[in-house]
Amino acid sequence: MPSMNVVYLTYRPEKENEHPFEEIASCFNRLTELATREGFDVERPRIGIPVTSQRGLASYDCCIEVCVTSYDGGQGLSFKAVPGGSYYVLVMEKDSEIIGSSIGRFYQEYVTRHRLFIDPGRPVLEFYTEDTMRYCVPIIAEDD
Repeated sequence: MPSMNVVYLTYRPEKENEHPFEEIASCFNRLTELATREGFDVERPRIGIPVTSQRGLASYDCCIEVCVTSYDGGQGLSFKAVPGGSYYVLVMEKDSEIIGSSIGRFYQEYVTRHRLFIDPGRPVLEFYTEDTMRYCVPIIAEDD
């Protein structure tokens, strides 16, 4: 996956053991409003970057890829570069019950069975379309 630049808003749940799908959707809606005002192309896929701790979700960056190399942060939006590299991609239906169990099974079963090495230096990325989510886990490829 190539590296990319994004504008984003960060959502922080009140409790780390919850995954508040509705609040994250609201954050994406606010991101779309602000990015539109700034003249960014909001028709690109939505990208989520979850940050987790042992207790669950700590924060969630709601992002849209942009075609600029810098941005001053107007309208409350932040800007950052997201590193590219090798990712293992799970494609699943956009349904909170399916997503949670599929991701759990991936880490509990698939990673170990297939001896995948997750790269702790790069974030997990979630790409959303109208009907699906691509859950992208950074891996250390044999040629890295």
